[in-house]
Amino acid sequence: MNKIAVLLLLFIFSACNFGGKTPSMQGHWKLHLSLKDDKKLPFALTINKDNTATLHNGAEKFTLKLEVDEKDKTKFKIPLHVIDAGVEAKFYFNKDKPQDTTQHLISGEWVKYYKKDYRVKVFGHRIENPSVNNYAKQPNGKLFHEKWEVTFEDEAKTKAVGYFKQDGSKITGTFLTSAGDYRPMEGQLIGNTFELYGFDGGYANIAKGMVLKDRIKGEFWGGKSYYSKWEGIANAKAKLPDPYKLTYLKDPKDKLKFSIEDMSGNIVKLDDPKFKGKAKIIMISGTWCPNCMDEAKYMGRWFEKNKDRGVEIFSLFFERSPNKKHAQKLLKRYAKSFNLQYHMLLASHNDKTKPIDIFPQLNKVMSYPTTIYLDKKDNVKKIHTGFNGPGTGDYFERWKQEFNLLMNDLLDN
Repeated sequence: MNKIAVLLLLFIFSACNFGGKTPSMQGHWKLHLSLKDDKKLPFALTINKDNTATLHNGAEKFTLKLEVDEKDKTKFKIPLHVIDAGVEAKFYFNKDKPQDTTQHLISGEWVKYYKKDYRVKVFGHRIENPSVNNYAKQPNGKLFHEKWEVTFEDEAKTKAVGYFKQDGSKITGTFLTSAGDYRPMEGQLIGNTFELYGFDGGYANIAKGMVLKDRIKGEFWGGKSYYSKWEGIANAKAKLPDPYKLTYLKDPKDKLKFSIEDMSGNIVKLDDPKFKGKAKIIMISGTWCPNCMDEAKYMGRWFEKNKDRGVEIFSLFFERSPNKKHAQKLLKRYAKSFNLQYHMLLASHNDKTKPIDIFPQLNKVMSYPTTIYLDKKDNVKKIHTGFNGPGTGDYFERWKQEFNLLMNDLLDN
C-alpha cells in the first residue's frame, strides 16, 4: 500500500470529527483515478478562489464549477463541464494541524451519471505546480518515430494510428481510430519506456509503451473496465480506412428526412420550407462524447462566421441520460458552453433510439460523431465517420482543409 493510501486511511479514522475552522482547499492538486487492475491515472486539478476549479489535461484546461456542501464544507462536487459526469469528493486534513498542507488529502469518486453504477475511486494530495510530471529538458531516451501503425489485441482487433511527439522527456500524442481519436494525452519517456495519461472528464486513458526502435509493445487502460495490449510498427504513412466511405446511402438517390424536437421542445423538420435552397450539415452526436465536443467547438466557430452564406447545421443528440427533461438541460448547457447557434435536437434519451432508426437509408452508423453533408437540393454529398480533434496535429489540420473546401463547394454552387 502506498504512502498516500496509508495517510488517507489514518485520516479517515482519526479526523471524522473536525474541530475549528476548515482550512482552504484552494491550490493545485495531483489526483489519481483507480482504473482496471488498480492502475493509477494521475491528473492535475486547481481549486480557485471564485468557487471554480480547473481541470488540466496536458495543454487543455477546463474551467469547472465547484459546488461545496452547505452543511459540511469538506464535501464538494465538481460537474465535469458539458459531460454528464462529475467528481464527488471529501477534503481531509489533520484536525490538530489544519493549516499543515502536507497533510491535506482529497478522496472521492469520478461518476458518470448516465451510466448505471459507473463510479471510479479518486484520491490525491497537494502539489506546487499543476503538472503530474517534472519533465527533463534533456531526454534520456528516444522515441525515434512520430507515426505508428497500431493494433490493439482487444476482441475487435482495433486498428489505430499512434501519433506521438517528443520534447525533452515529455511525450504528447493520441491514438486515431475510425471511430475518432482518444483525445490529447501527455506523459514522460524514461529510457525506452513511456506512459501517457489523458483525463478530460469523459475519457480516462493510460497508454504504456516500450520503444524498440521501429516497434512499440504496449498496454492500454481505458475508463473503468477496458484493458488491452497493443503493438505499434513505425510507419510515416500510417493511415486508416477512408472516413468518407464507411457510412453511405444504400440507394444514392435517397433523401434524408427527420422531425425532431429541439432542446426547448419545438419540432424541427429537415424538409421545412424555410430551409429550402440551403446547404446542410447533420451531426450525429451526444453530450457524453468527447470527440463530438471537439467537433462542436470547431463547428460552432465556423457557423458563427458563415451562417449568412446559406447554410444550416442540425446536431442530433442521442443521449444516455435518465430522463427527457434532464437530457434537454444537458443540451442547453452544452449549447451555452460552446456558444452554439445552430439547431440542437434531442433525437433520443435513455439510449432507446439509434441513429439508424432515424436514418434507415444509411448502411450503418458506426461512430459518434458521424457528419452528413447535403447540398442545396438536399442531396447527400458526403458522410464522414468519426472526428480527428486538435490532439491529432496534422490530421486535424488536414480535416479542416477538407471541410472548408467541401463547404465552399456546397455553398458556391
